Parts: sequence; C-alpha cells; structure tokens
Amino acid sequence: MDDKMNSLKNRTKADMVFSFVVAVIAAGVAITEFWVYFSMDGSVEKYLTNGIYAIFIMGIALILAFMLLEVHKNGKPFSKRIINELRILAVFIIIGGILPDAISNLISNAVHGTSTLMNTEMILNAKNVIVSVIGVVIGIVSEIFVYGYELQDDMDSIA
Repeated sequence: MDDKMNSLKNRTKADMVFSFVVAVIAAGVAITEFWVYFSMDGSVEKYLTNGIYAIFIMGIALILAFMLLEVHKNGKPFSKRIINELRILAVFIIIGGILPDAISNLISNAVHGTSTLMNTEMILNAKNVIVSVIGVVIGIVSEIFVYGYELQDDMDSIA
C-alpha cells in the first residue's frame, strides 16, 4: 500500500508542476495577445478574444494545480476541498466557454467608443457549446466524487 501511495504522490507532483507551467505559459500568451490588441488600436478583435481565453486557461490550470497539490499532501483524492474545487472548475469552464466572445465584443465596443448594451451579442458556436458541455460533465463528476468521499469516509471509520 505504501508503494501505491508513493506512486500517487510522484504522479501528482509531476502533474502539478506541469499545471503550473501551463498556467505561466497561458499568462504569457494573455499578456502578448492583449499587448498586440491594444498596440493595433483594437482593430483586430481576435487578439482580445484569444487573450480572454488565455486567462480562462490560466485559471483552469491553476485550479487543477491546487487540486493536485491537495491530493499530493493528503494522498486522498476524495475530500471536501477537492469536491469544491471540481465544482469551481466546472463553473469556470462553463463560463469560459461562453463568456470570452461576448466580453471581447463589449470591450472592443468600449475601446472604439461605440459601447451600448444593444451592441452586445452572444456568439454560440460549436466550440462554445462543446466547452460548456465539458464543464457540465466535470460538474457531474464532482457529484460522483461526493459518493467516493462518503465511501472513503466509511472505510476510514472501519479501519
């Protein structure tokens, strides 16, 4: 059993480091995309959208890294903290799937001085819907983790 625990800790440590690296890279991409957008006087909206997506990717990577840190510390993947972080991750992914296109439109209108709420439009394409569905699936997995937490709690109380 001790070998399995050490193996789990080694894997989660490597995954955690990888998640932090992804978060740093996403932050760099976001800064670069925003820099390009504002240096071009906001004429190409895709840079703004890409920057917002990069911020969401950074947030997702950080949430995953903190989840892996928790598993690395405790050696138990089923805990209340992990369940709450999974739920936060699910909401973050759902919002990240839909919001960047709408926000970039609002910011672009504000930069050009044409900002009205009437100009706001939600762009729902296949990519946005698929990303949001992935967030829903992660939310469902968090409910499965609740059941795993209860089973783990029962097993810990027996042992």
